[in-house]
Amino acid sequence: MTRFVNNKRLNLAVLLLMVAYLTSCAGRTVLSKDNPVEGASAKIYTSEGRIYEGLLLQVDDKSISLIDSETNKIRKVDRRKISRLMKSEKEYDFEGKVIAEDQVSGTRGYSRTLGYGFGGAALGGLTGFGLGILLAAGASVPFFYPMTACVFGGAYYFGEKGNQRDREAAVDEIRSQRLRMQKQKLQKQVNEARRQLEMEKKKIRQKKTNRKN
Repeated sequence: MTRFVNNKRLNLAVLLLMVAYLTSCAGRTVLSKDNPVEGASAKIYTSEGRIYEGLLLQVDDKSISLIDSETNKIRKVDRRKISRLMKSEKEYDFEGKVIAEDQVSGTRGYSRTLGYGFGGAALGGLTGFGLGILLAAGASVPFFYPMTACVFGGAYYFGEKGNQRDREAAVDEIRSQRLRMQKQKLQKQVNEARRQLEMEKKKIRQKKTNRKN
């Protein structure tokens, strides 16, 4: 009997460790003054009463650089002057421009939502199986109840985590698309400037030739 109880406790401990591990993997990083994350859209409050909002580009021990959404230029903020840093309600690209929610919805997929959801359901089923054994051994609780609750609870919880990851992936994809378009635009401008320069050189050479003649 003692051995049976010990085995049940061991199984439950293993299941709880699995839950803790997968929860940490699926967890979302929380932005803060002490935990700024490069590539995140954030709002910065300074001790001088100023507020900056945009995409965090670079973080080091002394400063945080972001694309300011007001000026669309890089701004460096002294970390000693930051009183608060939080996640922005808006998403920004590499030019500091807002990424509309309807564009995010049109770009996003659901692979992580489904994958995390199915994984959560499976993990919930295992957890519910272990809890069902423990509860059934000490009380008249139907084995089906805790298992069903854990399956749906796990699917919902981890599905939400997957949903967040799918949204983040869509935002990253839009940023990459806009960056590629910006590079193409700049390349066209460079090519046009070169063409204009060659035309001017050609005119100058033509004038010199005409003077000689």
